[in-house]
Amino acid sequence: MSTADAADSSLRARKGISALTRAPSIPRRNQREIAQANAKRLAIVLRRGMKQAEFRHIESLMDQHTLVSLPVLAAQRRGPGLESPVCGVVITGGDMMPSPAERDLIQDTVRHARSRDVPVLALSDAAALALEAAGVSGGVAADHAVYIANADDVRVLSTQREIEDIIKQMSRLPVR
Repeated sequence: MSTADAADSSLRARKGISALTRAPSIPRRNQREIAQANAKRLAIVLRRGMKQAEFRHIESLMDQHTLVSLPVLAAQRRGPGLESPVCGVVITGGDMMPSPAERDLIQDTVRHARSRDVPVLALSDAAALALEAAGVSGGVAADHAVYIANADDVRVLSTQREIEDIIKQMSRLPVR
C-alpha cells in the first residue's frame, strides 16, 4: 500500500468517525417535570390512620386538574407547611382519633390558611376540627365534608360531586 493510499484511508476513517459523532446537547426535561413545575400546589394535611379511599379520590381529582400536592405532616412540623404558595388546603379524614399533635396541626393549619385567605376543605372527622379552628359555630356529621372559603362562605358538602366541584374551583384560584 502506498503512502497516498494509506493517507486517503486514514482520512476516510476520520471522516467516518466524525460523521458518527454529534455535537453535545442539553437533555430535554421530561414533559411531566415541566407540567409539575408549572402546576399549582394544593396543601394536604396527612394524618395517621387517614381514610385511604378519601385520599385516593382527592389524588385523582388533583391529577385531573393538574394540581401538585404539598404534604403537611403532623410529625414533621418543620417542613414547608403553608409558607409555600398554595391554592387551597385539604385535610384528610381519619379512622383514628387525632393525637394532640394532629389536632394542633389541623387547627394551626386552618388558622394560618384563613389568615392568608386560602380556602380549606376538611373531610369527614376533620370537618368539625376545621370549623372549630375557623371559629364557626355548629357541627357537621362525621360522613360530611366542609368547605371554608371565608367567614361568610362556609359550606357543608355531602356528596362526592360537591367535593369534585370544590377541587375544580380551588384549581382555578390564584396561589397565595
